[in-house]
Amino acid sequence: MVNIAQKEGYLIKLQEAQTINICGAQLLPDLTPINLYEGWSFISYLRDTPQDAIIVLDDIAEVIIIVKDSYGKAYLPSWKYNGIGNFEPGKEYQIKMSSEQTLIYDAND
Repeated sequence: MVNIAQKEGYLIKLQEAQTINICGAQLLPDLTPINLYEGWSFISYLRDTPQDAIIVLDDIAEVIIIVKDSYGKAYLPSWKYNGIGNFEPGKEYQIKMSSEQTLIYDAND
């Protein structure tokens, strides 16, 4: 058994398809601030429903350099380009920041 941090995103590289079971309590997105550091971070999307990346990150967009999903699709606020579309429940994203910020998701509907 491995303990994972509740507010972290993880990248797992496997040689072949596997099933990974993760157990634990669901976090309330609006009560779970995520610290973002200058440079790269992995983040988990904590909401139950998809939401446009532009809306999710609106409060901190001015200090975001780039956000990428696991397929390499990008959101570049300074270029007004959203190739990611919606953030999806249970997915992780990489985010590069020009300064430290705190991300707080909207509450689940």
